[in-house]
Amino acid sequence: MFRSHNCQYKAIAMYLVSAVVGCYLAFGIVSAQAQSPVCSCTFKEAPWEAHGTKAACTTITRKSGTSCEIEFGGLSADPWVASALGIEAADPRKVYEVLETFLRLLRDNDRAALTQPTFLSTALPIFMRGAYLRRSHGELNAGQARSLDQAIKTFTDKYSDQINKVFLGSASEFSTTIDEASFTVGRGYIVVKHPFGILVTRYLPEE
Repeated sequence: MFRSHNCQYKAIAMYLVSAVVGCYLAFGIVSAQAQSPVCSCTFKEAPWEAHGTKAACTTITRKSGTSCEIEFGGLSADPWVASALGIEAADPRKVYEVLETFLRLLRDNDRAALTQPTFLSTALPIFMRGAYLRRSHGELNAGQARSLDQAIKTFTDKYSDQINKVFLGSASEFSTTIDEASFTVGRGYIVVKHPFGILVTRYLPEE
């Protein structure tokens, strides 16, 4: 079922992406201007830098800052990789459903609905999984990947109410640790540091 409808899902996703957000990717000199974390990669050596989309984006930096991948909306999560790692990832249809809802609400600038706790606890793990449940990583440390995935799920379930307040600007940023993962939540973004890699998720665009 997944393979037979894969092209259809990709076509829908590409239409949604081009119609609502507009993806950009840039490599260049690191800017000296201070700003809150965007969906970007931090490489081991200057002058390289990479940026993803302004929303629904996650980057994962690995291999001591020499490798970075950029993900949009959870689209790259591979069911085969998830199954091999023993992770119960969302059905591809659910991923596109969540992304479609996200883009519609983003188009309407409905930040209250975008940050509704139950939606956050569903959308955030999907967006993040697209960065680390993919075949392009080559050989994965299965234990670390499962540890990261479980920490993210626990975090989003436990802190979705607080994330909502920070994203909307009614509470200050906060940090917490779950097992091996450390989380920092700021206005519209989350940074996760784990032995598997460093994830930066830009959920909402900067205002």
